[in-house]
Amino acid sequence: MTTKKTILIIIGALITIGIIAFAFIPLKNPELLNNCGDGICEAKEKANPKLCLRDCNISSQIETCGPNDKGYGINFREKCKMDHEGIGPDNCKAGRSAECCTPVEKQDSFSTKNSSELSYSFGVHPSSMDDYAYAKDLGIDFNREGNYFIWNWVDINKNGNFKFKGATAPPHPDKPNSGGTINYDKEQERLSKVANITVMRNVCPFRGGSALKDEFRNTEEQEIYQEFVKKLVERYDGDSDLGCTQNAPDCYNIGDGEYPSQSFINTMQANPIKYWQVCNQVTDTCSGRECKDNNSYAIKYAKVQELTYLGVKTSCPECQVLIAGDSHKEMYPPVYEALGGKYVDIIDKHFFGEADDYTNIQDEMAYLKDSLQNNGFNLDELNFWITETGTYSGDPIEDKGMIEKGLLPLPHQSETQQAQGLVKRYTVAFGEGIEKVLWAWGIIEGFGCDCCIFDYTGLIYDGNREPQICDINDPYDCGDGVKKLAYYSFKFMIDKIGGFANIETVQDSGNYVYKFTKNNKPVYVAWNDNGGSITLTGIDSDSVKITEAIPNAESGADLNANDYLNFFKTEIKSISNGQITITLGENPVFIEEHQYKA
Repeated sequence: MTTKKTILIIIGALITIGIIAFAFIPLKNPELLNNCGDGICEAKEKANPKLCLRDCNISSQIETCGPNDKGYGINFREKCKMDHEGIGPDNCKAGRSAECCTPVEKQDSFSTKNSSELSYSFGVHPSSMDDYAYAKDLGIDFNREGNYFIWNWVDINKNGNFKFKGATAPPHPDKPNSGGTINYDKEQERLSKVANITVMRNVCPFRGGSALKDEFRNTEEQEIYQEFVKKLVERYDGDSDLGCTQNAPDCYNIGDGEYPSQSFINTMQANPIKYWQVCNQVTDTCSGRECKDNNSYAIKYAKVQELTYLGVKTSCPECQVLIAGDSHKEMYPPVYEALGGKYVDIIDKHFFGEADDYTNIQDEMAYLKDSLQNNGFNLDELNFWITETGTYSGDPIEDKGMIEKGLLPLPHQSETQQAQGLVKRYTVAFGEGIEKVLWAWGIIEGFGCDCCIFDYTGLIYDGNREPQICDINDPYDCGDGVKKLAYYSFKFMIDKIGGFANIETVQDSGNYVYKFTKNNKPVYVAWNDNGGSITLTGIDSDSVKITEAIPNAESGADLNANDYLNFFKTEIKSISNGQITITLGENPVFIEEHQYKA
């Protein structure tokens, strides 16, 4: 009898444990939720069709363009052309991707915010050089700059003894004269001095790069790091709570002298930090080669993202938290899965390459959005930024072993090509719902990477000031301080569409046509890399002004800055019956209604 009772008790306990355990198992398959499988596409399922693919019958919308789409080394649309007849209405059928449709037939596969809900920005990373003189001239309104706030620099003993005025950066083994003391307050006071240029900052427990990487050793370190984040955000968010627990001149501990100065407090109240990005790459919180081999980087980074997010929101609920943006797209799905649809406000992704690589923005953003949805994120609750994008002029030297990796070296590009690429990157990005786009690296050339691509993405020549052997006798540098064509194209683009309230993608393949609304007036940006034409209808004016976005010169060295308004070819064309046909080329053009009807 006792044995039977014991067996029954054991069986009951196992069943109970099983039920409890099942309750805590995350349901990775969305079709297990709600009433999926009943054959009815309910309101919740319509709002997020991927919640139940069977009921809403959208399998054709998420099929790829061809059986080998992932991992190819060519543009997505070129892949569509190779796999099928091309890009056209017929390719919207038979399970082919919406990317293969014409713009008229194409349906958005993702639910995201309306264009009018976004606060668009033109920025540069970094942009404070010469006391923001160039930034003011360009008209940008956003900056990403400054030494990253690194926990084990501010708190070198990892014990909560925070020193923002006297942080210690370790020397880098590959960089002579590196390391030393950092006064973050002084740095931020300088960066925030221009009230109409918003500054975002990066925070990370450890500095990235193979030589300086580290990771948490225990939960106690995680707790101290989160406390660091809380104190950091309180110090720089511009409200009356500075996060101090001691009286001035101390702040966190007796005798630390960390109380902020009054000038710093005034500056932060005028231009506080409200955007925080967690590290730079998703591998910055994981040390060792095995991190990438088994995806443990994703779990470790997701934990840092969670700790940072919760710390930021505790101190500043209205502040926004970005995910790291400088990793290959394939590395993000495991991170998204580990995050479980939480702890991110803004998705960042960086885009660099040749001038005509701007279409990668379309393809990679579609890839990331699909992965986000598959891993429980609601796209309507996210914003999307590009905090680094750029292309170059000149002839970068082989970068990071490209040839050894089987990649072709970057070809020479003219100033014209760089300027074209800049305008196209910003335009396409805004058309894809990217809220803020930042050019990188920098306004002035000179990243210090032995003449890699980042040494040539700047908009102003540096006269080969860097002490790099590769810079000797550079035939393309036109002299220290000479502005490139891309500088003037950037300034002109901001003059034309900066402060726009809305953007509509009219066509985004072959002919690229985007309609911006600024001051309740339409401004079109259009081009065709292979030549073509467009017909615009519903024009409410007697004529339109068509202006090329690239200065009419081979180099910025040929231009006189005082003649800026005459740099760009302009023509006036009459409207017939409310419509006009315009020939397009690889130079983007701005199309504006000119003389309005009485």
